[in-house]
Amino acid sequence: MSNYVILLALEQLDDEAKKYITDLLEGRNKITDTDVAKVTALVEKTSAKTDAEETAQHFIQKALDALNKLPQNEFTDTLTELAKYIVDRSK
Repeated sequence: MSNYVILLALEQLDDEAKKYITDLLEGRNKITDTDVAKVTALVEKTSAKTDAEETAQHFIQKALDALNKLPQNEFTDTLTELAKYIVDRSK
C-alpha cells in the first residue's frame, strides 16, 4: 500500500479512523500486525486504491503521449517499456 493510497483514504475516512492512522504514522505507538490489518481494512472501505490507480494511469498516459511526440529511439523505447511495466506491476 503506497503513501498516496493512505493519503487518499485519510481524506475519505471519519475522524476516528483518521486519528487512529495518524497516531500510528506519527509513531506514538509501536505498529503491530493487528494495526496493519486494521489500517488495511479501513483503507479498503474507501475508494483510495482505485483513485490512486486512476491517477497513476492518467499520468502514465500523459508520459506515453509525450514520449510519442519525440523521435523514436532506444531511449524512448526503454522509457515506454518502463511506463508499461509500472502499469502492469500495479495490477
